[in-house]
Amino acid sequence: NAAAELANADEPSKVLKPVKEASREATMVLAACHSLVAMPDAPVHTGPDGKSLDDKPALPRAPELLGDPIELAAMRGVQWSFDPRSEKAAPGDLVTMNAAVVATKLKAEAAAAALQQLRQKQPAAAAAELKLAESNLEHFKTQLTKLIESFEAAKKEAARSPVQDIKILQRYHFSSKLQRMSVLCRVRERGSNEYSRKPICLVKGSPEAILKLLKAAPSWYQTTYR
Repeated sequence: NAAAELANADEPSKVLKPVKEASREATMVLAACHSLVAMPDAPVHTGPDGKSLDDKPALPRAPELLGDPIELAAMRGVQWSFDPRSEKAAPGDLVTMNAAVVATKLKAEAAAAALQQLRQKQPAAAAAELKLAESNLEHFKTQLTKLIESFEAAKKEAARSPVQDIKILQRYHFSSKLQRMSVLCRVRERGSNEYSRKPICLVKGSPEAILKLLKAAPSWYQTTYR
């Protein structure tokens, strides 16, 4: 396991990995132990074509997270998402990606409609406009294809995570005196309908503060952060 891997390593370079390949425990801390908040939901009044959406379905929107840039970068690094409304962290940023797919699809549909209108004009009079409209439509089609491919790949990657989601119960924000922060949470394993009965405590903080909480620190622990 991750603890044994760290304890048996003679030097940190042997266990350094890309953030998205972090151990289950490290990923859980990066994804759920944070102080991120979200802006209140705002209505979407216009679509990609600039027209009112009052008579159209509302676009799906992911809450805009705000907070420490390092915590935001860590969330992106492990490729998880956090929904402040439900206080849940989950693998994959599928809501944001789906919103991008829907928005680009609307742009492609608007471009196709504009192209159709131009084709009904006299070819000679609309030649330049027609070329530009065809180029715009092709651009949005290509962009949409790439977004859909990325979305499907993200779904497959998220499905490989052993954790389905993490429900935050209580946050204990960073304390300068303790030099750490923590959250109490429950974890739902992949394929399960229920969360863990016992709460789990996720903690992060300064190396000195975390060292006091470890039963056994790797031999390279202190020399690495110093």
